[in-house]
Amino acid sequence: MNREIFDRLYAAGVLDPVSAQYLWLPDMECFPPEDAKHYRDEYCTSGVLKGLTAFAASSAGDLFCWDSHDRVWLVPPDDGMRVYYAASLGDAVYRRLLEFANDAFGNICSDEEKQALPPGEADCVISQSEALALLADYDTGFQELLSAGQHDVLRALIRGGFDRNGRLLTDAACRALIGALLYPG
Repeated sequence: MNREIFDRLYAAGVLDPVSAQYLWLPDMECFPPEDAKHYRDEYCTSGVLKGLTAFAASSAGDLFCWDSHDRVWLVPPDDGMRVYYAASLGDAVYRRLLEFANDAFGNICSDEEKQALPPGEADCVISQSEALALLADYDTGFQELLSAGQHDVLRALIRGGFDRNGRLLTDAACRALIGALLYPG
């Protein structure tokens, strides 16, 4: 199921970085489905990727892979130890969006701060207005990928906006949502 949804979203341009319909995922760059073997061979020759299909990479070179049960694993290239990341592609994307809303990547600033930055530096950050617009785009663009409850959380974050500390999602709330995702029930 992961593969079919991924292929449809990639073909529609949602996951293809050269497409006008592309939705940038924070530190999760998807690559063309036909390149999966290249990434597996290039980054993990130790056999740790046996039974996994690579579909994206982080800026550190970690590979996001799914197994035959649709579970998503994160595989760092240096030690090759796979780490469970999510139960499905949809859950993996949702987890990344929660981490983004929590500013885990440290690239969200106020609109005023971004306006004050020189152009080269401003390109490396996301203003609060841009972050809210991205969440709205994710809510629409990942309609078939995310569950109704996940869409509800994205919409609640958009409605709630940033708090006085400049956060969309606190550390505790992020941990709780990811914990519920990883350990349902």
